[in-house]
Amino acid sequence: MRNFFWYTIVGFVLLLFGTSCANQVAPTGGPKDVTPPKVLGSYPLNKSTNFKESKVRILFDEYVVLDNPAQQVVISPPMVPFPSFRVKGKELIIEFQDSLRSNTTYTINITAAVKDLTESNVLPDFQYVFSTGDYLDSFIVTGRVVEAEKGELIEGVLVLLYDVLEDSVVYKEKPYYFGRTNKDGSFRIENLKGGKYKVFAVKDENFNLKYDLPNEKIAFWPDPISVSEVPLPPLELRLFQEEVKSLQLIETFTSSRGFNQFIYSMPIKKVDIKPLLDTANFSGSLIEYNVSRDTISHWYLYNTNGRSILLVTANDTLTDSVSVKSPLFTNDSLYKIGKPGLLTASSKMKRSTAPDVLELDRPFEFELNRPAQKVDDSKVYVLEDTINAVVPTVYFADSVKRKVAIGFSWKPGSHYKIVFLDSAIIDSYGLKSDSIGFEVIARKPEDYGAVTITVDSLEPSQQYLLEARIGDAMPVVVEVITGTTKFSKKYEKLVPGAYKVRIVRDANFNKQWDTGSYNQSRQPERVYMHPTPIDLKPNWEIEVEIEMEK
Repeated sequence: MRNFFWYTIVGFVLLLFGTSCANQVAPTGGPKDVTPPKVLGSYPLNKSTNFKESKVRILFDEYVVLDNPAQQVVISPPMVPFPSFRVKGKELIIEFQDSLRSNTTYTINITAAVKDLTESNVLPDFQYVFSTGDYLDSFIVTGRVVEAEKGELIEGVLVLLYDVLEDSVVYKEKPYYFGRTNKDGSFRIENLKGGKYKVFAVKDENFNLKYDLPNEKIAFWPDPISVSEVPLPPLELRLFQEEVKSLQLIETFTSSRGFNQFIYSMPIKKVDIKPLLDTANFSGSLIEYNVSRDTISHWYLYNTNGRSILLVTANDTLTDSVSVKSPLFTNDSLYKIGKPGLLTASSKMKRSTAPDVLELDRPFEFELNRPAQKVDDSKVYVLEDTINAVVPTVYFADSVKRKVAIGFSWKPGSHYKIVFLDSAIIDSYGLKSDSIGFEVIARKPEDYGAVTITVDSLEPSQQYLLEARIGDAMPVVVEVITGTTKFSKKYEKLVPGAYKVRIVRDANFNKQWDTGSYNQSRQPERVYMHPTPIDLKPNWEIEVEIEMEK
């Protein structure tokens, strides 16, 4: 039997040598190769016991290359010194630099270190496992990773196990064991030895198997787990982005004269912007925050050419001097600058969205590309069914006067033409708009749907936030629930669509979802996501029942 095994291995080795004799020339022509390399076999065989070799040979179905094995390969338990890796044709050769521990199960995670020669297709997660003793360690840890804020299961997240139980280990060291989540967010890490481990999940942006970038997400199990003969229940790790600890100005944009955009590392409560010099020529500064308040849009009048220096102070603590360019000509289709410091051409205001359906009992709104001074409502009218011209109520719906709203008693199913005559709008530079027109149709009552949402098994002492939205839009249902075990409410006049329903367990009663902090050992607030979107059709009524987990 032993001779038969030896001859099999000899044949395999001859096959290796045979495949490495030809020149490595990439094929030309034909469709692009998108198939990653496949493992045909190895010597010694994968999952061997009583391992006594000094090297491992792994054969692939095509020519391969190595990509930074020192970073991409993780070996559990760690080997010091690190093995050498080299490629010979279709063969990967791993040579151990020192003797191996006795009675130890080793796992070599090759991850993205091997790619094919022609198109750099990456080898999917591959582990070579062997034991220097009579058996392989056989303990298993399973679970799933959930995106904490959205409640979604995530693919491709690393799950890291450390036998060093220091809190800082995830920043400094590679894991003792690791796995990766599947499409359903699940993970399974095998061939573990018994003992205690700290458990993390990391969205590893720089592929170094550590948590060391501010834009990386992390999840952590609160206490070390004990791996033994007693099976562990599946772990649920909730992945979150920690709050940025320091306020920084990340980026600045200047797309046209009199407009800048400032992007910060965290939300801004207030910002003050003024020129360093030549303050006499600086006037009319307008500031707009985005929804998350980390991006500032700034419009101003500044009659100067070339570059100027602005002092931008955020939250009364961080001041940056920003050099901005005032171009003589721009690519902005709304206006051109004819002479230095003068705005001579009229602007063409434009809306950011083009709704062809008008919501009943709501104003019609459109957005200008920059702030306005005023609207001459004598030059605005609504034409109903192309016959009757009526002067509507026109007003600005925001503080910087970019959102224009038209209030009117819309009739269900009627067609309207909304007309802004030439010069009806004067912008912040004193430029007058061209004529603007919109054609819309008002919904009918039967175009809407209704949803009754019932939430049971609530804890009266807790606070919950109920939200429903279409896609990633702003929620159309927002409800704060507290002091009850059961909640039920009917929501009417909802636009048809696929609604996502989310319930946040608002642990600190601040009426918003809060992220976690690893340094403070604080988990993110729990989120329940309804497993499937609510598909609401026109004139439908749907009942949704949700049972909250304790």
